[in-house]
Amino acid sequence: MDQLQPYLHQANMRLSRFSLLVYLEQITRINKVYICLVTYFFFSISIFFEIFAPVSTGILAFYYPVYAFLSAYGADDLEELKEWGLYLGLLGLWTITENRGVLGIIPFYFVLKSVLVGWLIFGKGMNQVSASLRPHIYLLFRDQKKKQ
Repeated sequence: MDQLQPYLHQANMRLSRFSLLVYLEQITRINKVYICLVTYFFFSISIFFEIFAPVSTGILAFYYPVYAFLSAYGADDLEELKEWGLYLGLLGLWTITENRGVLGIIPFYFVLKSVLVGWLIFGKGMNQVSASLRPHIYLLFRDQKKKQ
């Protein structure tokens, strides 16, 4: 167990950036790393074996982005608001497509969805998507204003 202590300390420092995890650690008195590992374990089992997979991927795709969107709104951070607003709009379109029943029949669809959502939320994916879609969305709304 002593060999793991440097890694646990490093992970604990990285997770200290997330105020929600710090708050949960203060309330429960359980280390942030263990909270994340248990959550990851239950989400992985749920998604891989498709036990409550739609609910698990819905939670992953919706709750943290809404929390981040509201935090950006409270901080008056316009760039973050634009990114999270775009993400939530894309999530709405994706949910409409998903509820039509076409995507749910793809094998390991929920695993692929959770990987994609994780890349969008925690990776650099949303920055790339935002940079490529923002000019097109601007043109679309500009054209709609001209028609009115």
